[in-house]
Amino acid sequence: MAVKKIFESVKLHHGEGGVTAPVGFVANGISCGIKTNGAKDLCIIFSRDACNAAGIFTSNRIKGAPLKVSKTNLGNKVHAIVANSGNANACTGREGVQNVREIGKQIGDEFEIPSNSILYASTGVIGVPLPMESINYGIAKLKRKLIAENNVRNAADAIMMTDTKRKMAKVTCIIGGKLITIGAIAKGSGMINPNMATVLTLITTDANIAPKMMQRALRSAAKHTFNKLTIDGQMSPNDCVLMMANGRQNNQIINRTGVNYSIFEHALTMLCDCIAMEIINDGEGVTKVITLTVKGAATKAEAELAAREIANSVLFKTAMYGQSANWGNIIQAIGATEVAINPDKINVFMNGVQVCENSMFNGFKPADGRTILNKRNIQVTVDLGVGKASDYIITTDLSYDYVKINSQYI
Repeated sequence: MAVKKIFESVKLHHGEGGVTAPVGFVANGISCGIKTNGAKDLCIIFSRDACNAAGIFTSNRIKGAPLKVSKTNLGNKVHAIVANSGNANACTGREGVQNVREIGKQIGDEFEIPSNSILYASTGVIGVPLPMESINYGIAKLKRKLIAENNVRNAADAIMMTDTKRKMAKVTCIIGGKLITIGAIAKGSGMINPNMATVLTLITTDANIAPKMMQRALRSAAKHTFNKLTIDGQMSPNDCVLMMANGRQNNQIINRTGVNYSIFEHALTMLCDCIAMEIINDGEGVTKVITLTVKGAATKAEAELAAREIANSVLFKTAMYGQSANWGNIIQAIGATEVAINPDKINVFMNGVQVCENSMFNGFKPADGRTILNKRNIQVTVDLGVGKASDYIITTDLSYDYVKINSQYI
């Protein structure tokens, strides 16, 4: 069967649905006082049906307390994801973990579910204990709010930090004759340099899928979407992608690879790609989104390494902000890696125009970059000239506003 035919039922709905689009899920978010400005800061995604769960977590060796507890609970049937913003609950020692477990006990009592059937995510300031009095009040308020209203927009707003807009989407597909929906909300604007996912992304689906296949699909989706992003080269201790599947569509269980699994993985990847692009476009102070492709590398891994080194170069990023075609910043970044190169054969293209030929000036002046870089979306291609492998990274420029935002972050 042709690949196009297999995937023809997959439809993306950008900005719609979110985590309440799949059957059987409800969500809401409130302000409980974690943030001092009164913005929404606590949310829950809930399923009365017990769900299979999957999750991937930052590879940062410093991990927030919510991630530690979530990893433990992943092996259980899950009913809820609880997330807060304004406080990361990271670097808070045993107290941080105890506070997460206390939240779980109260959520369990309020919603009549096992306390170990909850996953957690937090984002915000590192090293500050959770304001438990505010959260205890908030949980009771959240229960009342959820009974009164199913509001995914409130939930999406409650996980935002420096984000300027909520991030949500859904994707639908046909699996075994059943209409399957996967929905997501996410936050992410700064501290973006994936080695897993480097965001908070919360996903639900009404598909009937085994945990091991969910986990496999989620890792594959993140590899090709979230892990291709870098805004500032920084990796949060709280990054995670959490996913719940309640099986409400009662499709034949997806418990092995095959056509049904391939459709699900493709749909999930499409959803994650949509969310990833929302994140990169909402990056702190971003004025340009740059797809940086390295080709002619000895291996795909070396192509990615070179691309990531360039993408995280402050010199490169500031040059892009200034619309300067200063390819010297690219050459020096590559030379600082252990990637196989021919130092005299590197070629650089910006938006289709060759600005460097055989590692030398070819007549195109950096100042003339304004004629080709005066756009939001930029394509930069670097040919190392030593092999046939290629890979890419999506990055951004570095503006005055990025410095301003992060110098005032408290």
